[in-house]
Amino acid sequence: MEKPDISAILEHYGARVPTRRGWFSMKCPFHDDTHNSASANTDEGVFCCFACQVKGDGFSLIMNKEGVQFREALSIAERILNASGKVLPQRNTRSGGIPRRTGNLSRASTSGSLGRRVRSVNGS
Repeated sequence: MEKPDISAILEHYGARVPTRRGWFSMKCPFHDDTHNSASANTDEGVFCCFACQVKGDGFSLIMNKEGVQFREALSIAERILNASGKVLPQRNTRSGGIPRRTGNLSRASTSGSLGRRVRSVNGS
């Protein structure tokens, strides 16, 4: 699953988010902030407050603020994004996820997950 639009999540919690892209500083919506103590990046979909230590992507922010697990955060993110006229990006099913391993992993010609060759136990 891709990250939800961080701007919509932050605005939902009361932040004033500029329309520009990339990194910017802002007042943190998660504590009573009187000056810009937080930064967010709309391109990467991440947030970090240097005062209250709240940080992460949209899902992490929802889980922290609402005290829920990922599944509930996913539902909340969908509601927030739908209310703002945006949609939650769908995962690319062709290239996403963990690749499945096939074949005999004990053969010497089989590559491991780090590109190293795997030798059989008997040394052949």
